[in-house]
Order: sequence, then structure tokens, then C-alpha cells
Amino acid sequence: MNIIDFSCRIERVRRIVATGAAFLFAAGTFVVCDGADQVTANTRPPSAVGNEGVDPDASGPLGGRDFSLRRRSTLDLWLDRDRYRDAVLAAARSEELETAERARWVLGRWQRGILADTPPDLAKQLAILPPVEAIELLLEESHFTAATIAMQEATGTLEFESVAARVSMTLDQRFPIYARAAVVTDQTSQLLAFLDVACSTKEMAVCRRDWAKLFSHDDIDNDGAEASSNPNRRRLPPAMEAWDPELVAQTECLLHLLDGDIEIAMDVAKRADRELQQREMAAGNRGGDPVTGLLSRKQQPLVRVVRMVTSRWNAIAAAASSSARDFERAAERLSPVKDGGNQGDSNQSKESKPDGAKRDARHQLANIAQITLYREEAVRHWSDALIAADRCNNDEIRAAAVEGLITNGSDESVSIAADVKALLWRTLLIHGEVDAALDVVRETDPSGAAVIAVDGSRAADALSGLGFPADQIDTQLESWIDAAIEAQRDLYDAATSDDPAKLAEAARVSETGLAPEIETMFTLIRLFDEVSRDDAAWRIADRLSLEDLHAKRVNRSSEYLVRDYVLLALLWTTHSDWMIELGMRDWEIEPSVVSQSLISRIAVTDEFQLLAILSHFVELQKPTTSAKAAFRIACEIARAEEQDRRRHGQRVADLSQALRDGSLRRKVSPDPDLEEFFEGTPRVWSDLFLAHGRPDLAEPFLEQQAATGDLEATFTLAKEYRLGGTITADFDTFEEVWDAVASAHTDGNLRFRDDVMTGVKAVGEQFRLARDRGDSNTADAIFKQIRAMACTPSTDMRQQIADVLADCGQWEIADSVYQSLLMMTAITSDETQSLIDIARKYQRFAVKATAAEVSTTESAMRANQIEKLAPDDLDLRRRAVTWFDTAFAGTLTGVEFRPQLYLVYPRLIAREQLELTVIDIVQTEDESLGQRARGLLERLHQLDRMDITTAESILPKMQQIGMKEEVRASLRRMLDVADEHLKAFPADAVTANNIAWGAAMNNVELPRALNLARHAVFFEPESAIYRDTLAEILARSGNPAQALMIERGCLIDDPGQWHLHEQIERFEKNSSNQR
Repeated sequence: MNIIDFSCRIERVRRIVATGAAFLFAAGTFVVCDGADQVTANTRPPSAVGNEGVDPDASGPLGGRDFSLRRRSTLDLWLDRDRYRDAVLAAARSEELETAERARWVLGRWQRGILADTPPDLAKQLAILPPVEAIELLLEESHFTAATIAMQEATGTLEFESVAARVSMTLDQRFPIYARAAVVTDQTSQLLAFLDVACSTKEMAVCRRDWAKLFSHDDIDNDGAEASSNPNRRRLPPAMEAWDPELVAQTECLLHLLDGDIEIAMDVAKRADRELQQREMAAGNRGGDPVTGLLSRKQQPLVRVVRMVTSRWNAIAAAASSSARDFERAAERLSPVKDGGNQGDSNQSKESKPDGAKRDARHQLANIAQITLYREEAVRHWSDALIAADRCNNDEIRAAAVEGLITNGSDESVSIAADVKALLWRTLLIHGEVDAALDVVRETDPSGAAVIAVDGSRAADALSGLGFPADQIDTQLESWIDAAIEAQRDLYDAATSDDPAKLAEAARVSETGLAPEIETMFTLIRLFDEVSRDDAAWRIADRLSLEDLHAKRVNRSSEYLVRDYVLLALLWTTHSDWMIELGMRDWEIEPSVVSQSLISRIAVTDEFQLLAILSHFVELQKPTTSAKAAFRIACEIARAEEQDRRRHGQRVADLSQALRDGSLRRKVSPDPDLEEFFEGTPRVWSDLFLAHGRPDLAEPFLEQQAATGDLEATFTLAKEYRLGGTITADFDTFEEVWDAVASAHTDGNLRFRDDVMTGVKAVGEQFRLARDRGDSNTADAIFKQIRAMACTPSTDMRQQIADVLADCGQWEIADSVYQSLLMMTAITSDETQSLIDIARKYQRFAVKATAAEVSTTESAMRANQIEKLAPDDLDLRRRAVTWFDTAFAGTLTGVEFRPQLYLVYPRLIAREQLELTVIDIVQTEDESLGQRARGLLERLHQLDRMDITTAESILPKMQQIGMKEEVRASLRRMLDVADEHLKAFPADAVTANNIAWGAAMNNVELPRALNLARHAVFFEPESAIYRDTLAEILARSGNPAQALMIERGCLIDDPGQWHLHEQIERFEKNSSNQR
């Protein structure tokens, strides 16, 4: 109800009860005693009050001079809200001061949910709180009926919007707490009633729907016969009447889609988009626009989204291609004004001709601007057309869309906006039109184009696109670096100059303070890393890490070493060891804060002070260690990679001892910035020891954390260390975690969403314990509570609770939670990354849910067997990859990823689709699916000309279903590209080995694979991995004895690889058979 309706209602009531109110609140002194808080449920109004309304005889004592009667009558009004609410509302508007004060006191009690049955202590707390905080307290105390009344009292007031927003935030963070309490105390109907009045977002509407569905509240809007005859009335929350029309439409669509009413949802979407278009046209006065009546993509957000999430690709392709052509025709109809046109009367004076020319120029500029808008809209529609046509296999529209995107993007007469250009190349790229996409990207972002090219196995093209031919790396690299350094010095001098002209030029050249030549060098580091030119990459990083090479942005006081930007660039490479080496140079006495902060990104924790503490520890162990060496060791301990764990195992044990005996704290005590790492029990130490594979060293620190109220530590101990020692004790420990979370304040610390999820996970562990000990009644009760928690309006919590359900083995319920979550996130007019993130998690969930149990480690030989999936499991996998594909394709405008991800994500999608198609062919024996498999394989070749993952894991399965020729042709293409690549980058042993291994796994082109394997071993003779590939190919080529000899040498170098033991066993068997 909006404030206008509310005011009108009050006026009507005021007129009706004016006479009664005059008697009800007669003149007299009004005092509220503390005893008012003590009223119990037994205190009732006098029996003289009739059911038909306010009885003047009953209100008479209020107008008398007896104070006790006036006080008692006021309390009677408060206690019977249903009967007297309208009268109280009218009285609150009275011109008589005491009458209004009495009414406002009553309203204030209702606004805070203070009722007859409210416990006295709680009533006192509520009385001093603002209404919205009172509502929150009532929810925390599980007084849902009182909270509902308080929320109803806020409805229609000026503060309602802010109250609703805050309550929405509270439910978003704490709903699982309220849900479990409602189930345990049998108040599910009461919580539903609260959701009816508090519902203010589409997420809360879904929460309300799911809650009603879970607890079988069929008549969820209490509208009697009308609700029963109209499903739409049952579905929509009453509070929606005051919502924004756009939000109402989104919510209606969402609820209909969740119920499977796709056609109704589409009707709602069309109506909403039509109304949006009408509002925008009216606001923009576009009556004379040549495209009046055409829908821009922004004017049909709901129709587009509903069609995408329901996979109505044919409809999208037809509508989008038609709209794109209409906008193109509108652009073509607008031609520049011709010379001499519209010059007016022949008697026009010469003095007026310049004015006519100006008008023509303005007209022409306006036309160009309008043409640009039409071209941009055509690009948007062609993007949708290509996305849809590719997914419904409409080759005609697909070809037209590709041509339309290229044509509109290459129109030099207009300047298309950067976001539209980005949409253009992203759409082309994800659909395999790599060359066309690269042409567009190179216009504005040569470095981005280079990164895309190298990710698609086009390394030579990447370098040449930057102006650095691959055949000149060895001869020209130093000069390229020299030129970049000189450009950076020039830019720095200009940025620190007092000359306004130089400052303006510096600002024009670079917004970051880095010369474009330096940024190109950073791109080269990444490219060289990809093609195994570590020598060249290191040379750039080393030479740019100079003491006197700085960067500074214009009009900014701070400046940085270029070395700091080098460290940032190295984060995108495989060389964290280079970051450590460059983080403290010989010319530094100690590492800078910036260096430590950047290096901490590769560490277990991002607390950069940890590096300083660990450096002190190394010096404590061995005082003669240099500062640089101590810093390097500290970084390696903090990084905790496999080689670090092997190298520093004893040091980590000594670190634990130094922390326990206090020697390390005494060593760093002069530095107050490091003291906080020893006060209390910071989690950094337990995290570090766990990362080093030493849970025994982490346990004492976890116990200290748990003793200080760290719920996550308590949960970890109970789950991983079986803190209680028995199932019952662990069950109680998990309940203690929940109790701490359920208390809004613990030791003065507010509980937030992360704590709530720790509590939910604790309840999940209780379910597992109850199930494991055979207590089915307790397990069933807890499972019901978890399902109630999953109704949360928070999409983040829904996803995590779905994973909790999956961990409990409740795959089907977890799947339903994920599906509602995906739909909730998708139905919006904004493109966000949230849908992609959830879709990726859903795909991982689907793979986990359908995976066969593996009792032993699989070798590469056995990993290529085609999965056997039940029909439901196959549907789940298809549904998951479809969501991922839809989420990614639907957010090309609103979400910006790193350029190469527009190749990476489509490859992930296409591989999963290809693998599922192979499974489908086996299980259905549908040969028509072979064409789809061939199309997906071709797409993967377009996205990456040397896709080793496909070669290794999918092509062998395609051979098993009889597609041997396709596999052979695919590998030949990869081998041809590899040969070409190695001519430009002969040191790229990684590529040589990978392609050789792919050929070996398919038993195809073994002689060429053998050459590649020998090439890799020649450049990396110490690599056990590369020698293992060589041995595999030799064995498959009929030389098991030679393969056995090589494999035994590999095992000596890397005895921990179980795969090598299996290989030797297989080669020995083949060798004996050959003899």
C-alpha cells in the first residue's frame, strides 16, 4: 500500500470514528507507567465493548477524570489491535494533543511488536529501540507473529521503504537462523506470514514461494476462493502491490518459470517490455524517428532473457536478425546533406549563406550521430542473432550475422562506441571466428589481441601483431628493451615537469604512468612464457627492474618503481620464483612494502607482514644469513608449493617451535606492526602449517583460535580432528557452533553471513553424524531444517547450502536448489558475473554428482574410457553445461573478462558438449549425433589449433565410437601446426611434448609423434615427464625394451610418480611377450 492510499484510508476511518474517538481520548493528563510493560495476556478490555465497533459507553471512562480508568482503557486499546486499530489510527491524527499522544503510544507499541504475550524483559528491550531494530530483535528471538505486526504497522508510512530495505538485508544475512527456529518451534506459518508483509525483492518472493511449497501452505495469500481459482494470486506476495513495475514483471516471470509456466512467463515479459518501450518513447519524443516501432535490445530485456533461459534460440535468431536488418536499412536511409541542398529562396541574400552552411553541417553531424546509433543497435542485434543461430544450427542466419557484425564494425564513416566494439569481437571470437575478431581487437588493443592469439596457438601471429617478428628475438631483443626504457624515462620526465604542455602530453600518452612500450614489454613476457622462451622473458623482467626507472601518473604525488609493475606482470606467468628473485634486488637493504604486498599474492595468505616475520625467523635460525637470502626463504615458506614443502620441511617444524616458545615473538618485538601476529591466535599460522601438509602443527593453533570463539576453527577441529572423540561429543560441538551463530552478538562481535554459513555447515555435519549412527529420526529432522534454510533469499547462501546438501549425499535436492538459484540470478535486466560464477559451480556440482567412484588412482591409459551415465545423470550434465553456455553468452556486454577467457570458456563448454555427445552416441546409438560431434570438434580446432586437452581426453573416446578418420584428420592438423610453431620457437619443449603425447594416446601418426618427443627431450633432457612421453611412443612403435630402459631412468629421478610404476609394469609385460 502506498502512502497516498494509506492517507485516504485514514481519512475515511477518521470520519467514521470521529465521535467515538472524542469520547475515547477525553482531556486529561496522560502518564505512561512502567507497569504498562508488565501487562499479561490475561488483561482484557471490559466486556461492555461490543463486537460491532467502539462502544461509547465503554469509552466513557477514558473521558472521565479517573486516572486509573483512563490508563486501563488505553491499555485495552493496545491489547485488542484487531478491533481498535482503525480508531487508534484516526485518533493519532487528532488535533487534541493528549488524544494524539495516547494513540501514538499505542501505535508505538504495535510498531515495535510489543504485544500482550511479549515477555517483560523483551518488552523492555523493544520499547527503547527504533521500530526497524525492534523487528530485527523479534526475528532473532523467534517472535514471528509480533514481527509481522510490527512490519504491518510500518506499511504505508514514509519510513516503510527504508524499513523494508533493512529487513531485506537482515533476512539476506540471517534467514537460516530464523528458518531453523521456525521449524524447531513449529512456527512455519508464522514465518510465512512475516514474509508476506516483508517481501520487497524478487529473491524474497522466491524465498516465500519455496517456504510455502516446502511446508504445504497452499493458500499462501489467504485470499479465500479468489486465491483458489487464480493460481497467479497464490503465487504473488501481497507486498508486491507497492513495487516498481519493472521489479513486479521480473518477479512474475521468475515465479512462473520456476513453476514451469513458460508461456505465461513469456506473456508477462512481452507486456513488460512493451510498456518499457512506450515509456521510453514518450520520454524521448521519438514520434518522427525512422525506427519508431522497432525494439532496441535494451527495450526488450525480459523477452530476451526468458527466451535464453528456456533455450528458445530459433525465436531469438529470427527476431534479432530481423531487427538488425531494420536498423541497417534505417541507417542507409540517412544520407549526408548534399552541397547546395535546402538553400532556400533564390532571392536569399549572400549574408545568409554562411548560416545555411552551418545548418547543413549541423544536420549532417546529427545524421552521422543517428547513423552511428543505428549501426550500434544493428551490432547488438546481430550479436544476439549469431548467439542464437549457432545454438539452433541455423546456418543461414549464422552466416548473415557474421557478415553483419563485420560490415557494421568496419564502417569507417561512423565511430562505434568501445563497448559495442567489444561486444562485436567477443561475439565473433566465442563462435570460432578468430581471425575476424583479432582484426577488430588489434585496432584498439594490440596487446589484448596478442594474448588472444597466443592462447589460440597463434604465437607467431601474436608477436608480429605487436611489431616483434619471432625470427628477430635473438638479435633485436636488447634494442627493443632499450627503446622501452628510453620511452619510460621520457614519459617520467614529462610527468614530473613544470611545463603544462609536457604534462598534457604525458597525460595523453598514458593514464597509468607507464609508457606504452613498457606495457608491450609486459605482454612480451607473457608471450615468451607461453612459448618456453624463458631466457627472453627473464631478460625483459631483469632489465626493467632498475633502481632508477620510475613511473608516475600526472597530477599524482605517488610514484613507483617500474620493477613493481614487473612483479605485477609476472603474476600472469608460471614464474613465481622470478617474483621472489626480483622482489629484493642487490641495491635494496630490505624489501619494499609494495614488493611484499605483490609477492603475498602467491603466498598462503595475503598478509604481507608474514614475509617480514618469516625473514626474522630465518635470521633467528641462522644469524649469518644475508637479508636477501632470508627474504627468499621466507617467500618460499609462505608460498608453500610442493618444492617448498620438500625443501623447507624442517624449517616449518622449527617455526612451530619458535612460535610456541616465544623466541620468534621476542625477535620481532621491536616492530609494533608485527605484534598483532602474536596477539591472540591469528589464523595465518594454522593456515600456513596446513598448507605445508602439517595438520599436527596446525592443531594447537586451531585449538587456541577455538578457545577465543573462532567458529571456523571450532568447526574445523570437530570435522577434521574429531575434537570431541565420540560421535555424541562431536554432535554437541557442532550444536555449540550453531548456538554461537544463532546468537546475534557473541562477546560483543556481530555475527555476519560467513558465520551463519559456518553454522549451516555444522548442521550439515550433524545430519551426517546422525545418519552414520543410524539415528534416522534425528537425521530426518535435521534434513528438514537444512531444506528450510535453503529457502534463503541470499543467492550466495543458496549456492553454499546446495553444496552442503551435496556433501550430505542429497544430490536431487541440491540440484533443485541450484536450478532455482540459477533462475533467480538470470532473471534481471542487468548483466552480471554472478550468473557465470554460479553456472560454473553448478557444472562442477553436476560432474561430481554423476562421477563414478574410483577406488584406485587412474592412469592415463584407463582414464579414456567412455563414461556410463544414467539418463537422469546425462540430463543433469547437459543442463549444467547449457546453463554455463547461456550465462557466458548472455553477459558479453555487461561483464568484462581478460581477453583470453573469451577462448578459454568456449573451449570448456565445447569439450563438455562433445564428451556428452560421445556418451549419447554410445547409449542411444543415434548416428545422426555424429554430425554434432564433428561440428564441436571443428569448433575446438577454431578456438585452439593445438588443443592438447581434447587430443588427450576426448579423441580416444571418439575412436571408440568409430570416428577414426575424424580423429586422424584432427591430429594431423595439430601436428602440422606444431611443426610450423616449432620452426619459429624450437625451444618450446612443452608444445612438442604435449602434441606428441596426444598422438600417442590415439595411436595416430606415431613416427611424427616420435620426432616431436625426441625434440622435447633434446631441449629438456632432465624432464622425467618428457622422457615418459618418449618411452610411451617407443613402446607403441614396437620398442618396449628401449621404452623400459627410459622409464626406469624416469622412476629414479621421480620415484613418487605412481604412473611411472604402472608404465614399467606394462612395458615389462610387453617386452616379455615380444620375446
